Amino acid sequence: MKPGSEKMQHFKAINGTNTIAKTLWEETNAEVIKLQKLKSLDYSQDQVVAENEQGEKENFDLVVLTIPPPQITRDISFTPPIEKKVQETIDQVKFSARFALVYFFGGDYDIDSRVAASYAANRDDAIVYWNIDEAKRFGMDTEKNFRTTMFHFKKELYKDLTPAEALPKLQEHVAKSFPKLISGVAIKVPKYTNLVKFLEPYQ
Repeated sequence: MKPGSEKMQHFKAINGTNTIAKTLWEETNAEVIKLQKLKSLDYSQDQVVAENEQGEKENFDLVVLTIPPPQITRDISFTPPIEKKVQETIDQVKFSARFALVYFFGGDYDIDSRVAASYAANRDDAIVYWNIDEAKRFGMDTEKNFRTTMFHFKKELYKDLTPAEALPKLQEHVAKSFPKLISGVAIKVPKYTNLVKFLEPYQ
């Protein structure tokens, strides 16, 4: 149940809803290839021909897309084209505006957390969700350096501000919720901070 949700009880996937499909497939004997960014899908034959961003093609018995609906038609071409009714359904997805603040580091850093991602209701009311990207994808015990942390803020927060105007305000929220991330002895100030205003996130 999402913290603070009194009207509705529901399941949540802290590491992203795409992990649901990945987890279920891993329980089968199927050979599963994950983390592929696709350029095109050709399902005109018995097997699906998937082409990734590097132009490499491979045949699959099944391809499961775990990306937001807007990206399906924006980033991937289909052969044959998506049916009209399906296309219309995807096009009806409504968008909202919210800020996300992404910190990039030159090496390992300490976010003072034992989990890879979490709703942040108990830390700062402005921050809805945060995640350590590498830990979310590969696990907290990964040998990969943790270099990227993203903070998602409430919808419509500072909606009338430009990214440049909102940046210092958002950084204040992060500093309040994760003081060790900003001022800890073991870390340095991020190499650079990238502010992204999601104009069309999936909801």
